[in-house]
Amino acid sequence: MKRLKFFLLLFIFFGISSQVIGSKHPIHVSLTNIDYLKAEKKLKITIKLFTDDFEGVIKQNYQVSLFLNKPNQHAQADDYITQYIKNHFYIRQNNVNITATKMLLHEKKFNHEAVWLYFYVENVNCSGKIEIFNSLMNDYFPDQKNLTIFNDGVEDRAFSLTKNEEMVSFQY
Repeated sequence: MKRLKFFLLLFIFFGISSQVIGSKHPIHVSLTNIDYLKAEKKLKITIKLFTDDFEGVIKQNYQVSLFLNKPNQHAQADDYITQYIKNHFYIRQNNVNITATKMLLHEKKFNHEAVWLYFYVENVNCSGKIEIFNSLMNDYFPDQKNLTIFNDGVEDRAFSLTKNEEMVSFQY
């Protein structure tokens, strides 16, 4: 039942926000999906952000315009994207950051007003205490909500992280 409510919230957030006219939207939300592919010993991390907001936070933090998905896209856009994400998102296993050096941007896709970022972390064996830190866009919007889902192929663990609660932990 919790899972159904959470996905209903996702539908409401992204359904309504995708219909907002113009580039400004009243809802500040991101979606991060973490799939633990146990057989492959890999984490697949998918992050959905509003493109205009993401470009704004990059400009604020690095004084660079990315021009994502445009012919004049910044030549080092992927480097700035990765740097920002690594500064604001990580996963620790038994107090060891498993994303710090291993998390690699694999792909980015665009649709309507959003950018989807696909990261992979190879050679992981999730067990013990798992901590997820997600402060994406909190430095840009004080009311930012970061919906974060950890899926191991059997169970979904869903969290809504905010500026006041940027980390969650659980036993795996």
